[in-house]
Amino acid sequence: MMTQVLILLLRLVLYPLWGLLSVFSDFSLVFLVLVTITLGALVQVANVGLWSNYLPPPILHNEIVFPNAKVLAFCEHANLGLTEFRLLVGVGVETAIKYANVSSEVLALGVRKEQYSETIIVHMPYLPQGDYCAVSIGLSRNGTQTALTTTSCQRLPDVNKTWHEESFDYFDLEILPWLNSTDRVQLVKHFALNTPESLAVMKYAPFANTIEGISHEIQIYRHLQNSNIAPKFLGQVVEQGRIIGFLIEYVEDARLVSLSGTFSDLAIDKCKQSLEKLHHIGILHNDAHANNCLLRSDGSAVLIDFEHATLASNIPSLPNPQDFERDFRFLSRNQK
Repeated sequence: MMTQVLILLLRLVLYPLWGLLSVFSDFSLVFLVLVTITLGALVQVANVGLWSNYLPPPILHNEIVFPNAKVLAFCEHANLGLTEFRLLVGVGVETAIKYANVSSEVLALGVRKEQYSETIIVHMPYLPQGDYCAVSIGLSRNGTQTALTTTSCQRLPDVNKTWHEESFDYFDLEILPWLNSTDRVQLVKHFALNTPESLAVMKYAPFANTIEGISHEIQIYRHLQNSNIAPKFLGQVVEQGRIIGFLIEYVEDARLVSLSGTFSDLAIDKCKQSLEKLHHIGILHNDAHANNCLLRSDGSAVLIDFEHATLASNIPSLPNPQDFERDFRFLSRNQK
């Protein structure tokens, strides 16, 4: 239809013009050839099928659907050829966290959600209740549908060294919407927290490959209690008998230094003061950038994210002043 309309418009505009030129010019034949070539090119471009060949293919999104589980997070392991899913299975008192390792070939079974949708739905098998930690999902024998291949009861890794007396059950935490939420950091509420509105920030390891960093950060916070240069440590987060994370103070009305606008120079100076206090305690931050420093409403600065921090006592040689200076230089890159 679009092609026919385009041809009609060209005839109405170009043909009368060609008629006039045929009276006053000897180049009417040349003009006719040019009109024919132009008309053919425009018709080809107007053809939706041909035009689509010049467009990049749409980005497809996989939507993984478990009939009796909610996907909480996922982690791709390209070297293993699989994707690991963290799942909430069951309801009520029978709710449990399970993990599913889905082979990459399973994702090829997806079908489009709708005719022109860019979402590919992959239907997973029903997950059984029971005393297991993880399942593996692959293709059935005929290769046309997904199927459970193995289940594992092997205990998942956890934090094996703690120091704080308080612990909070993951299932007792209410996860709240928050602009700063990530797959590992969330704003939560717990009835037993002695904080404003019972709020706290949870940092946890949704998968085994991040548990080591959580364990290390818990130990760093032990040296920062009552220092006023880091949020207060409130306790560990326990999930089904294993420690997977921790809660820290929710710094109310705080803002990231990177978003402090025209006061960025002053804000960076405040962060440097807190970083200097951190060094006096004997800790190198090793990731001191503007997104890891918060400004309280009173103007003081607190540092966060100590996953890469180093205790001076754990450095093989005596702390070199250049090591501490490196922290300052990294933070100063944010200063304009």
